[in-house]
Amino acid sequence: MCGGTDGKPLIMKNKIENIEGIGIRVGLGNKAQIAQNEIRNNFFGIEFISSDPYIFGNIIEKNKLSGIFGSSLNNIRLISYTN
Repeated sequence: MCGGTDGKPLIMKNKIENIEGIGIRVGLGNKAQIAQNEIRNNFFGIEFISSDPYIFGNIIEKNKLSGIFGSSLNNIRLISYTN
C-alpha cells in the first residue's frame, strides 16, 4: 500500500503475481510512480483512490477482475498500458 498525502514512492521493476487481493494499492493523496513492473494473476493489478499516480511501462495482464481500478479527483497519467 502506498499511502500518505504527497508521498512519491517509486515502485519499479518488480514481479507482482498470484496475489488473492490487490497487487499495488495507491491511497489518498499519494503520487506514486509505478514503472516497468510485471503485474499478473492478481484480483486487481493496481487500485488507486483519490490519488495522482503515474503509471507507465508496466505489463498488466490476466488479473481476475481488473488490470487498473480506481477513482481520482485529479488526473491520472497512464502510458504504455498492456492488458
